[in-house]
Amino acid sequence: MPKKNHSNTIKRTKKKSANKKLRQAARRTPKSAPELIQDAERAMQSQDAEHAIALYSQALKALDNNNNTTAAAAAATAVAAASSHDDTTTTVDATWVLEKRAEAKVSIADPDGAKQDYEQALQMVRNQQQQQQQQQQQQ
Repeated sequence: MPKKNHSNTIKRTKKKSANKKLRQAARRTPKSAPELIQDAERAMQSQDAEHAIALYSQALKALDNNNNTTAAAAAATAVAAASSHDDTTTTVDATWVLEKRAEAKVSIADPDGAKQDYEQALQMVRNQQQQQQQQQQQQ
């Protein structure tokens, strides 16, 4: 009777254990919004739109948590337009994230979800404009 090769089983067990440790470490240290966005952009490039949507959603939550404000206030304090966004930008515009998430939803044939994201982004821009007008009137 031939001997069974247990070395493959041991290697798989070690690999599973190492992967489990990495997943646990990832859960313990939450990523920042820029890191999440960068991961989402990579997911979109690899045509994994569903993963990208999840990452964009996490980025929006991270923006909200980091600023201890609503996403609308985060947009009001964020930098510039989406056209000038790049990977080195440290301040992330929530409206830009909503736009990118909407694009990902369109790519998985979810026009209703995309429409909601676009409408939310437009509302955030309108709120920002109203705040700016109120500040100008006060001066």
